[in-house]
Amino acid sequence: MTRIRNRIKLMLAASPGRVSLAEGSRSAFAALVGLSITVGFTAFWMRDSGVVTLLPPLGASAVILFALPGSPLAQPWPFLGGSLLSALIGLGCAAVLPHPILAALTAVPLAMLLTSMTRSTHPPAAAQALLFASTGKALLAHGLLHAIAPLLANLAGLFLGVMIVNNLIHGRRYPALPPPSPQRTGDPAPLRRTGIQDEDLRHAMHKLDTLLDVSEQDLMAVFDAATVHAYQRSSSLRCQDIMSRDVLSVTLHATPEDAWHMLASHHVKALPVTDGARRVVGVLTRSDFLRPLLPEPASSLSERLRDFLRAKRPVAKGAVPAVSDLMQPEVLVAREDMPVMELVEALCHSQHRHVPVVDARRRLVGMITQSDLLAALFHQSAWKARNGKAGSPA
Repeated sequence: MTRIRNRIKLMLAASPGRVSLAEGSRSAFAALVGLSITVGFTAFWMRDSGVVTLLPPLGASAVILFALPGSPLAQPWPFLGGSLLSALIGLGCAAVLPHPILAALTAVPLAMLLTSMTRSTHPPAAAQALLFASTGKALLAHGLLHAIAPLLANLAGLFLGVMIVNNLIHGRRYPALPPPSPQRTGDPAPLRRTGIQDEDLRHAMHKLDTLLDVSEQDLMAVFDAATVHAYQRSSSLRCQDIMSRDVLSVTLHATPEDAWHMLASHHVKALPVTDGARRVVGVLTRSDFLRPLLPEPASSLSERLRDFLRAKRPVAKGAVPAVSDLMQPEVLVAREDMPVMELVEALCHSQHRHVPVVDARRRLVGMITQSDLLAALFHQSAWKARNGKAGSPA
């Protein structure tokens, strides 16, 4: 049940990144101005017909073009090419297939496939395919040019609006082209000369084999900013920065069966043992369960282990009634404010592989394993290897 609740929370969690109120207001105002330009341009284009049509899918396009102008889905070819190609697919399906519903069911997946193959994926374009597949027969009665004239006017007007508005807003540029080198040369910036480079990102994105709504330039910018921040943190990295906070633990008086079930069901190798005040008094590992199982010729190891976990045999010499008799009482603990390198030094002089992290009152607040330490040291080494020739971050 806990796993199901966690999955439901993840599904209901807010996914899009949060932006400031100022940025959200800029995007909304940009959409207002851009759509106004679209209406004006369409009215000029369609002045002979006296009809000004603003197709509904352009509302979705406006969200991508003005709120996410750096997205690969917002660039000129996906927006213009994808929208027009999808509309033509919708008209084609309407002309060939006998029923509008059948035409719509065929047009949308076909538009998705062809725009993906032509690298012109633009999500609102599928709505264009649906719209033109549903109304295509009536539109085509007056000819193909008449059918697509409102769309052409809308696309041209909105593209004009996007080019004008986004390039007037400070910090934006459209289309999203990579910024030129400060030296006006072909050399990449210092932070791009070592470590992860553009070709590494392209290789990783190709291996994922899925469409990511982020450009390579934005990925590199995010990576650079995150790396600088990580280095600034790692220069004074402490145990509380790398520890696991959602820690499983058992109490002194828990049964061995409960402890073993927790180890097995959560696929962990050690559990901190706490008292009533959640102070750490020991650690219980999987190997601790084998220590009391002394050789007995009358029964096999599997039988002794089964009887021991089920606690069906009476307490006698060699029997273990509680976790407190199994655990390792001499345990290495780390303070949450202890420097990571100090913990590494302590581990080098001990046989412990799982370190509970405690607060000033020795209450359990986290857990550090070898994997946590290796990950922290790896990131430190990766930063030094990548930026050793590029200088310190500003």
